[in-house]
Amino acid sequence: MTKVDNYHCRRSVPIYAIITNQSSGMSSTTSSVTWTRCDVPKAILPSDPTNTTPSSEVTSNTPPDTHYTIYGPGELETYHHAKLRRSVRDAKLKVFYPGRWRHPSPRAAFRVSLFSSNAFELRSEEGRTTCQWSFRSNARILSSHLEWDRRGDTDDTGNTYEKDFVGDMAQDVPRELSVQTIRNERCYDYTLFLPFTSSPINCRPRIIVELDTRPKDDSAPKPKDDQTVSTDNDENESRLYPPPCISLQFPNSLEESANQLQLESWEWRYVNDNHEKEEMESEWCTIYQCWTSDYPFEKGGCDGLSPSFCRSSQKETSSANTTISAYAETTESFWVFPHQMTLCHVESLQPQAEIPLPEPTETDASCMECLYDFGKELLGKVKVTVTTIHDLVPLKCGISSVKLRVGETVAEAMNDDEDHFEQSTELCCLHFDCSRSCTSDVDCIQEKSLVFISAHLLAFRYARIIIDGFDKRTHQLLVECHSQRPRVPPMEGMFYFNTEKSSVAKQNCSDENLSLDDKIGRCSAYTLQLCMHHNFIVDGIKRDRLPWAGDLAVSIMANCYSFSDSESIRFTLAVLGRCGNDAMPRDDGGRENIDDEPQIAFMRESHVNGIVDFSLWYVISHWLYQRYFGDVAFLKQEWTVVTKRLSCLIKYCTEAKTGRLITNDDDWLFIDWSDNVKKTAALQILWWWALECGSLLVDTLILFADNNTSESIDFKDFHGLIQDAKSRLESCFVQDDIQLSYSRHAHIFGVLSGLNLRLVDNASSKDWWNPNPSDDQWRSLVKIRKLDQQSLDALLGDKLEQVGTPFMKHLECLAISRLGERSSALSKIRNYWGGMLRTGATTFYEAYAEKEMPDDVANFYSRPFARSLCHAWGSGPCALLPEMLLGLRPLADGWKLFLVDPLDECPENISASVRTKHGIIKVHLDPTMLRIFTPYGTTMVLMERRYGPGSHSFPRAKLLSTQTIHQWSKKYRGWFHHPTHIIPNNPLILGTPGFENIKMTDVPTVYQIPGDKKYYMSFVGFDGSCYQSFVAESSDLLSWTDIRFAMGCGEEGIDEGGVVLGAYLYECYDIQAPRVLKRVNGRFYSLYGAYSKKGGYEIDPGHQGLATSGDGLFWVREKNESILSIFGPGTVGTWEKDSIYQPFLLEHDGTYYNFYNAKQMPQWVEQIGLATSKNLREWTRHKDNPILCVETLCDSARSGGFDTQFCSDAKVFFDNELNHWVMFYFGVGKGGAHIMIAFSKDLLHWIRDTEPLYCAGDNPSGLDKSYAHKISILHSNDTWYMFYCAVGDAGRGIGLLTTPSH
Repeated sequence: MTKVDNYHCRRSVPIYAIITNQSSGMSSTTSSVTWTRCDVPKAILPSDPTNTTPSSEVTSNTPPDTHYTIYGPGELETYHHAKLRRSVRDAKLKVFYPGRWRHPSPRAAFRVSLFSSNAFELRSEEGRTTCQWSFRSNARILSSHLEWDRRGDTDDTGNTYEKDFVGDMAQDVPRELSVQTIRNERCYDYTLFLPFTSSPINCRPRIIVELDTRPKDDSAPKPKDDQTVSTDNDENESRLYPPPCISLQFPNSLEESANQLQLESWEWRYVNDNHEKEEMESEWCTIYQCWTSDYPFEKGGCDGLSPSFCRSSQKETSSANTTISAYAETTESFWVFPHQMTLCHVESLQPQAEIPLPEPTETDASCMECLYDFGKELLGKVKVTVTTIHDLVPLKCGISSVKLRVGETVAEAMNDDEDHFEQSTELCCLHFDCSRSCTSDVDCIQEKSLVFISAHLLAFRYARIIIDGFDKRTHQLLVECHSQRPRVPPMEGMFYFNTEKSSVAKQNCSDENLSLDDKIGRCSAYTLQLCMHHNFIVDGIKRDRLPWAGDLAVSIMANCYSFSDSESIRFTLAVLGRCGNDAMPRDDGGRENIDDEPQIAFMRESHVNGIVDFSLWYVISHWLYQRYFGDVAFLKQEWTVVTKRLSCLIKYCTEAKTGRLITNDDDWLFIDWSDNVKKTAALQILWWWALECGSLLVDTLILFADNNTSESIDFKDFHGLIQDAKSRLESCFVQDDIQLSYSRHAHIFGVLSGLNLRLVDNASSKDWWNPNPSDDQWRSLVKIRKLDQQSLDALLGDKLEQVGTPFMKHLECLAISRLGERSSALSKIRNYWGGMLRTGATTFYEAYAEKEMPDDVANFYSRPFARSLCHAWGSGPCALLPEMLLGLRPLADGWKLFLVDPLDECPENISASVRTKHGIIKVHLDPTMLRIFTPYGTTMVLMERRYGPGSHSFPRAKLLSTQTIHQWSKKYRGWFHHPTHIIPNNPLILGTPGFENIKMTDVPTVYQIPGDKKYYMSFVGFDGSCYQSFVAESSDLLSWTDIRFAMGCGEEGIDEGGVVLGAYLYECYDIQAPRVLKRVNGRFYSLYGAYSKKGGYEIDPGHQGLATSGDGLFWVREKNESILSIFGPGTVGTWEKDSIYQPFLLEHDGTYYNFYNAKQMPQWVEQIGLATSKNLREWTRHKDNPILCVETLCDSARSGGFDTQFCSDAKVFFDNELNHWVMFYFGVGKGGAHIMIAFSKDLLHWIRDTEPLYCAGDNPSGLDKSYAHKISILHSNDTWYMFYCAVGDAGRGIGLLTTPSH
C-alpha cells in the first residue's frame, strides 16, 4: 500500500469537488449562478378574491423574472467568516486571531409589513382567502403568524397607540397562518394563505415567520445566547449551519393596482432556543439590502404556486391553522442560495522552472526530490500525478510514499523541521488505477496513475516533491497548481503605463522609473487579488488568511483603482463590525456624569480584532468605503453597528474633560510593527480621525433622510454626541505634552485625518485667539499654525523612528503627497516597494525594512518563515501610483466630484481607469494631450475648473500641477516680520495742511523713478470721509520719510470719495527687476481705484480711472470718466455687479493687462478679473472672467480655506528663471486676510497654492492679527521685501516682511 505523508485517502473523488468545496461547499457546476447585492424591493401580492394566479406568473412577453434572497443583516457574511475560520484551523495555520466573533444564527425570525391603498382586517370565516404569499427558503418554518401594527391608531378609550400593537383585531393575539410546504432536495417552497378583506381600519398587517436551518433531530450543542464564538475553543464550529433566508421571485413587468398588497419593509432578529419573547421584541433589525439573481427556479408546475416551483401531485388539506405538506420528486435541476455561491475561480498552472537539487546518495537512490518554481506567489492546491510508462511495471509496486513541502522562499520549501511548518502540507490520494492493460504510452499515462492533491489551500511559490520508490526509467511525474483567485478580474485599463506606445519614453532617463512603477503597480494589484479570498479581504494568504481592520483601510483604496470589488469590502466590514458587539454594554446611558471615571472594562473584549486601534480603523474604513465607493444603502444597513461601537467608546472609554481615549495596560495597542514608537499621540489622533469619520458618515445619512423624521432626529442627536467629544479632544492637542510626543505615525495621522487643518482652523478662530506673546497658549497656537510644515519636515527627515510595515508606508506616502510633495512620495514608493522587488518579491510583504537582504525577508515573530510575503496592506501602490502621477482621487463620496492633477514629470504615456457607480472614469496622458472621460453624474476638477460629463481634451503644455505650484512657491516663503508699522496709521504729512485727521493707511506700492536711486512708496490715507494718496521716500527700504501729498479727491460722481494710486506702468515686470516707472510720450501712467461718494469706508460702487504724472510724485486724472465700472464697458458679470476695486497694470507683447477685483453682494464675495487694452483708455473684459475665483474645493476636514470669501488685489510679475507668471494676492477666509500666491503660463489660466505665504496673526506682537494683505514686493540686495497692510492691535498701517533669496 502506498504511504502518503499525513494523508487521508479519498479514492475516486472528482478533483473539482475537492477544489471548490474548500471555499463554498458546492461543486463547480454551480459557478454559473451569480447573486449580487441590492436594495430590498417592494414585492406585490395579488389580493383579488377571484384571482388564483400567483404573484410570480408572467406572460411570455415579459423579461426573465428576478429573484431576491433576504438574510438577516450580517448573517451571510458571518456564515462565510465562520467557514473561513474553520478552514484556517483545519489547515493548521499558525494564527493568533483574537476577538469575539459573531456566529451565524441557525434560527431566526423575519417580519414583513404589508401595505396597500386599502386597509385590511382579519376575517373570521375559515376557508376564504384573498391573498397568498409564495417564497422559497433553506430552513424549516417553525411558526408563521399575522399581527397588526396599530401605531397611530386609537383604542376604545381614545388613547393613541405609540408602540406596536401585536395581535388579532378581535382577540389581541397573533393569528397563525395556513402554510403549504413543498420539500425539494435543496430547499423548501412555501405558500402562506392570508385572510384579508377591505375595512377602514388605520393599521397595517405584519407577517412573522420563524425559521430554523437545523434538522429536527439535531442534537448538537445549542448556540450560546450571545451567538458568538471564539477561535480557540469553539463548540459550534463542528456544527455550522447556514443562516435562514427567504427567496422571492418577482415578475419584472407586474403593475401595481389598488387591489394589491405590497411586502413593504423587512425586519429580522435572531432567536435563541430559550429566549424570552419580551426580550426579542426589542431586537428587530431593519433589513435594507438583499441578494438578487435572474437564475431560474426549477421548472415544473403546481396549483397555487409559482409554475417554476417543482412539487408532487399529492397533498394534504387541513384547517387554516395546520401546515400542508408535500414532497417533491427528484429532478435534475437544482437551486443555489447566495450562501452556497462559489466564491473563487480555479485555474491550473504549471511550474515555470525546476530548480536543480544535489544528486541523491547511493543510500537514497530510490528517493527522488524535485523542487519547482511556479514563478510567482500562488494560493491554491498542489496536484501531484505519478504515472507509469511501461505496461509491465505495476505502479503500486514502486511508489512507497509521497511528501509535499512548499514555501514562499526556497529555504522554506527545503525545510523538513515540522516545528517550522507554517501551514499543513497534508496530501489526499484522489485516484489510483492500473486495472487494465494499455496499448500506448498515452493510454498508460491516463490510466495507470497515482493522483495526490493537497488537502488544504497553500500559499507558496516553490513546491518540493519527495517520492520514495520513484524510478525515472519507469515513472513519470507531473506537478501543477490549482490556483484560486477571486471571481472578480482586474479592471480593464487599471494598469497605468503604456510603455509600448512611447518610443520616446523608452529612450529617455525616465524609462527606468516608468518600468519600475509599472512593475510595482502590477505586483501590488496581484497582491490584493490573492488576498481577496472567500469574498473577504484577508490580511495574508499564508498567515492569517482572515480579515483584519488595519489591512482593510489600505485595501479599500487599492481595490477602488484595481478591481472595484465593493462586495469583498462589504463582507469584511460586516464581519469586523460585529466582532465583540455582544460584549458592549447593553444600556444606552453611559456614565451618568461626565466627571465619572471611564469604565474601560466594559469594552475590553469588544474591540475589533481584539485591538484598540483596529476598532478605530473599522470606523475610518466605513468612511473610506463611502468616499471611494459611495454605497449609502450599505451604510444605512450597518449604521446601528457603527453607532453602537462609537457610542460605547465615547461613553465608556474617554477621559472626562479632555476627551482622550483611555486604554488599560492589558489592551493591545498596535499602531505599527515598529520598535520604540511613541503611541500616545498617535492613538489620540487616530481617535479624533474615527470621530471625524463618524461625523462625516452622519452627514451623509442626513442628506438621504427625510427632515423632521425620527430617523433624521436620531442622526442629529448622534452627530451632537460626536461633536462634543471632538471639541473636548481638540483642546488637548494645544498642550505641549501631546505635541512633544508626536511620532512619525502621529504626523501621518494628523495630516490624513485633517486634524492639522482643523487645529489651524481653531487657532485662527476668535475663541482660541490670545495676542499676549508671553502666554504659553499663544506659543502653542503659533506652533499649531505651522503643523503641516512640521509634519512634512518630520516625514521627510530621519530623526523619528521609521515605519515598520507597508501599511504605514502607504499612509506615510499618502500624507507626504497631501502635503504637496508628490515627487518625494514617489521616491519613497520606488525605494520601498521597489526594494521588495529587488529581493525577488512577486507579491508585497507584511513587513519590510529598506535594504533588507533576500535571505532575511521570511523571518518574523522569532520564526524563520513566519513573515507573510503576500499581505493585503502591501497593495497600497494600486492607489498611490494613480494619485501620485495623475492626481486622480475622489473629492466627494463615490467620485461624484473628483480631481485630476497630473505631475509635470509624469511619464509620457500613462493611463488609469476607475469604475464608479456612475460609470468608468478614464484618464490618459500622452506626450501632447490629456484626455479624460467623465461619466454622467460626476464632475471633474482640473486646474481649479470644473467639467461635467463627457470627453475632455487638454494640451499638455498648458497644464500646471499642484506639485509644481507647491515647488514654485517655496522661494517666496519663510518671512521675517518687522516688529512695528513702518508707516503708522496716523502719519505726519509734510508741506500740505488738512491731513491731520488720517486714521488709517493702506495699499502700499514701492517704485523708483528713472535716474533716481531713491525708493518711493505710495499709499492711501483715510480720514473718515474719503481716501487720499500720498508718497514717502527711503534710501534703505526700512526708514520712510518726507511723506507728501500725491493725488486727492476729485469731482462729484467720479472720484469724490477718493483715489487709490498704485497700478503703475513699469519698465520691466520681471519679478527680480527694479520697479522703475516707464515713460510714455514723456509721461508716467497709473490706473487707480476710485469712489464716487464721500462719507465712509469704500462706499459702493467703486470704479477705476487713469492718471498721469510728469515727475512720478504728483498725479492728475488723465480721463474725466471711469475706464472700468459696474456699468461697462462690455457685459458686466454677476460676480462684479456691485463694485469694481483696485487695479494692477501690466504690459506684455504690446497689450496692457488690467487685473482687478470686484464684489458681488449680498454674499460680499470678491474675485479677480481681467481686462485688456491697446492704449490704456479703452478696455475689454476677458470672456472667461473671473480668472481667479474664491476657493470652493476645501478639504472636508477643514471648515474652509484661506480665500473662500475674497481673492483680491492682484500683483503680477514674470519669473524669468522658471519661465512663468506669478500673482500675489490676498485671500479672506478662516482667520482673517492672508497673503496668497498663484501661477500661470499664459496670464489667463491661474492655479493657486492653497497655503498662504503669510498668515494674519503670524506676528506675535499682534500687529497683523486680523489682516495681512495688499502687498508690494521687490527684490534688493539678495533679499525679498514685502510691504503690506497690517491690521491688528496697532490699527491699520503699513508693515514689512523680509526673507533671504532662496
